[in-house]
Amino acid sequence: MNRLLLFLLGLAPALSACEYVTTGQAAVQTDSGYAQGIADVRITENWFRDNVSIQVALRNGEFFAGSAVIEKSTRNFTRDIVVEVEDPETGILEPEVRRLDASEDIYASTAQAVLIGTDGRTMECDFTLNRPADGFNAGGIGECLLSTGEKMPILF
Repeated sequence: MNRLLLFLLGLAPALSACEYVTTGQAAVQTDSGYAQGIADVRITENWFRDNVSIQVALRNGEFFAGSAVIEKSTRNFTRDIVVEVEDPETGILEPEVRRLDASEDIYASTAQAVLIGTDGRTMECDFTLNRPADGFNAGGIGECLLSTGEKMPILF
């Protein structure tokens, strides 16, 4: 029992440190749609998907960083299961219905982020996730709007 407890205590920090890293590219466009350059995008989310950080590096050296928010709700439900229980008097196995309370997390297909740049500009981003339950790791598309008017379509 003590070994199991020590194992679980050692496993908890390891799991909390697990991260998914997704990379992508963005095209910086003027407000009239002309291409200005390419940006590298790095999205890091923890194993529990409750902490998402985003970094964007422009080719001119400007760097943006911030956090993204994915809405999550929990659906609670009850399920009936049939188990076999031994009758203490006869020793015969008999079916018995038991109720099982369970829940599941439901993730929105969209996420939002606000990033702050090293040169004082900001960036507001909207993302659409391919498979919301898998987070950014499953890929998707997005668009960021810089405070100076440029747009950045993103593929990750």
